Amino acid sequence: MSGQFSGVRKIIKDYQLKSTYVHCCNNCLDPAFQEPGRSPEVICAALTIVKDVSNTILNLAKIKSVHARIVSAPCPSECQMDMPVNILLPLCPTRWYVRVNSMSRFLDNDDRVQITLAGILKQKSTIRDDGLVALHDYLKRLHRFETMFYLISSIKVFGA
Repeated sequence: MSGQFSGVRKIIKDYQLKSTYVHCCNNCLDPAFQEPGRSPEVICAALTIVKDVSNTILNLAKIKSVHARIVSAPCPSECQMDMPVNILLPLCPTRWYVRVNSMSRFLDNDDRVQITLAGILKQKSTIRDDGLVALHDYLKRLHRFETMFYLISSIKVFGA
């Protein structure tokens, strides 16, 4: 039915040369969200912090092991982190639905991420100076109200 040689896809392409075949709604919306999603400061800031921190934790073995110990450690009853544990997801460069999942997981693990970054900063001898500066900057940004507000706003806008 959607064949490129004799189906609906071919008929539409003959009628409108600029047409593009899209097999589902999400694939249609993903390119539409790319440009508008990069422009507002709110969304750009949320995506940047999630991408940078998630990549740092997931790609560096030392930090990943510290984070794994924090995630799997039992939590005292007065602790705010008694929700079910879902590991961080890398931020997908193109698919918005996956980005929303990644941002949601990041928000759910916010306390754990901050504890991980603070723990790594205490072990200064294992990371180069430029890495320490970046981790300190991430931790500082995570403590700001705007960062969490931007993250929650982005999830609400694109996750609806």
